[in-house]
Amino acid sequence: MSSNDKELTGGSGDVNPQIWTVDVTQGTINTPERLLMVVPVVRALGSAPKGKVFAFELIRVKTLIAPGVGLPLSGADQHMEWSIGVGTDVPGLGKDTTFYTSSILLGVGMGMLNQKASDGEFTDGAGHGLIITNPQMNFEISTLSMSAIQTATFRLFYRWKLVDINEIITSTL
Repeated sequence: MSSNDKELTGGSGDVNPQIWTVDVTQGTINTPERLLMVVPVVRALGSAPKGKVFAFELIRVKTLIAPGVGLPLSGADQHMEWSIGVGTDVPGLGKDTTFYTSSILLGVGMGMLNQKASDGEFTDGAGHGLIITNPQMNFEISTLSMSAIQTATFRLFYRWKLVDINEIITSTL
């Protein structure tokens, strides 16, 4: 492993990004749908060197919105929003933190919602991504004035990164 690879990955050797795909489909038309998923990172005791832990390093998010079949509701703007966050998702145990959100707005009579893709870039220009230490992430989709159930496909490009335990203690995500 080169010294640049070691710096980029914290010594994990996981240089090439992996892809985690999550689909969120509404249960009911125009009702927010939230999915809570466990982050795919090794957390077994003894899996990391002493004083370090494996963390989820988010590099990029690609989101594809696949419209349901149906016509837009007449007389109202169509709106769709999707987001990703971290948190407990349990009332009284802290507030969720949303770190990625995107939306589209179609005016009245604009027709069907075509497939829409959006990108979120989380690197600092030197290849370092957003370190997420929370063991779970929230994926949400919500719509307004649609006439069909919608689906959002989130593709997260990530690496496993070895992080010093002191960084984890002071981390916010």
